[in-house]
Amino acid sequence: MNAAPKRPLLSRVADAVYWMARYIERAENVARFIDVNHNLMLDLPRGSSDQWQPIVDITGDRAIFQERGGAATQENVVRFLAFEPEYPNSIYSCIVAARENARSVRETISSEMWSRSTACTCWSPPNPQRPARGAARILPPDPHGLPPVPWHRPGHDEPQ
Repeated sequence: MNAAPKRPLLSRVADAVYWMARYIERAENVARFIDVNHNLMLDLPRGSSDQWQPIVDITGDRAIFQERGGAATQENVVRFLAFEPEYPNSIYSCIVAARENARSVRETISSEMWSRSTACTCWSPPNPQRPARGAARILPPDPHGLPPVPWHRPGHDEPQ
């Protein structure tokens, strides 16, 4: 049996795959920061001050957040960390960068990896017939005109 010779991994492909994974990991970490802080806020007694500024401080981007103006409220911090297209470490920006890296090596990555990189629900506008859920429900319209990201994916028994 003649096995096909393995092609060497080009540095361009290795670089794109590496950065794709790093951007996905960064987006996941920021999402975890927001989720954990939100859950901790639920356990605080009524009248306690919001603890959203430390989340911005953890990212090391307090100066960038303050440039954008506004207090460190839940709304402002979630919008900044999750949806701000001009902030390179936002979940939105990381997903865009990861998908761009995947697109650049589309011929090399598996079809499953490609479909996963394009399956993120933030690429499609929200369905106006379905009520907003999660972050899309708590945040007002984006000043940049971006649609709210429906993080919740309908299950098998929910309408799409």
